[in-house]
Amino acid sequence: MNSRYFFFIWFFFLISCSSPTIIDETEYFDNLVWNRFHFVEYEFDIEDVGYVYDVSVHFLHSPAYATDHISLNISLYFPGGGFRSRDYEFDLQDQEMQWLAELKDNYYKHSFLVYQNLNLSDAGTYRIRIENKMTKFNLTDVAGVGFKVIKALKK
Repeated sequence: MNSRYFFFIWFFFLISCSSPTIIDETEYFDNLVWNRFHFVEYEFDIEDVGYVYDVSVHFLHSPAYATDHISLNISLYFPGGGFRSRDYEFDLQDQEMQWLAELKDNYYKHSFLVYQNLNLSDAGTYRIRIENKMTKFNLTDVAGVGFKVIKALKK
């Protein structure tokens, strides 16, 4: 009986240690307001350069969010000083004006894949910056913005 218990614990430990998620963070905004010049920034470390990675962005908003899209600039800074930066516009509603995410805890959480099979070939600290590119100075009914990096495939 003890050997089964030990095996179960050991198996669970191995599964929990092999999570492909490197980082999954969200910044939540006070009063549901995202200021146009407040950049959401995070750092994360990549040690295993034998993989390619997927990077996605999360956008959380209330049902009262006033538009059907979000415009963002997403910049990824590399340990060696280089970077990638691009503007994105993501649809939040379909043609019938229905939200494209499920309502959970009073917010819609959309996830958008921005880099697929990205080769992060330098070990070290990376930084991601998410910028609000909407025209309003204070974008209301925004609960939070974040991102997720996962190991996708072995090279």
